[in-house]
Amino acid sequence: MPQEVVIEGMFALRSDHECSVSQVARFIHLNGPPGIGKSTVASAFADRHPGVLNLDIDKVAALIGGYRDRFSDSFEAGILLAAAMARVHLANGHDVIMPQMMTNVNAEELADFESAAAAAKAEYCQILLTARIEPSVDRCMERARNGDSRQDVISKVIQENGGRDFVRMLHSQVSQFSADRQPHSVIDCERLTVEQTCQALEAVLGLAATDNTRGISAGADSLQSVTRQRSRGRGPNI
Repeated sequence: MPQEVVIEGMFALRSDHECSVSQVARFIHLNGPPGIGKSTVASAFADRHPGVLNLDIDKVAALIGGYRDRFSDSFEAGILLAAAMARVHLANGHDVIMPQMMTNVNAEELADFESAAAAAKAEYCQILLTARIEPSVDRCMERARNGDSRQDVISKVIQENGGRDFVRMLHSQVSQFSADRQPHSVIDCERLTVEQTCQALEAVLGLAATDNTRGISAGADSLQSVTRQRSRGRGPNI
């Protein structure tokens, strides 16, 4: 049964089969619906843990010339490049965090990264960031309107596929994927700041924010918490 981690009066869910506290490298996959803050949290988490690779596939794809005009092809290439980067970094004993939406529609992408983790004898951990649908949709649409050049590409994808209804559909698909393939932990981050979400992530992973001896290594929980029982296509990380 999932559990609630209480963080300063706000709740984050974690499962009973959370990632183990181990000395092996870990591939931390942040899944979640559009606009939930996966990329922001991954960047902040990597900053808190020197040596961690923040593996944002969208940014890898953006390194390929002409990606704005050929985004689908660039994204396909970005997946292969990102998987290769993950394999090397994990094999060298360092952790990787990847912010990437996964649904049953694009689940084949996940196999590349699970294989990279397995090849490096690393642990794969899927962490789901979640919130209510409408606040997530609002945040995604606002970000699409006011983002950088990479967000311009994402905004175009959203608008060409139905705008808010498209984002709602993706939210539903992420929920279905998580129901079919239980994540290690679920963090309800609607009322959490980026800092608090990082703390919740560290808590479910059993990490200390200041321990950088291996990029991320086993440590004490980074916050005081209590728990109680509580009962479709390939595309960018939007």
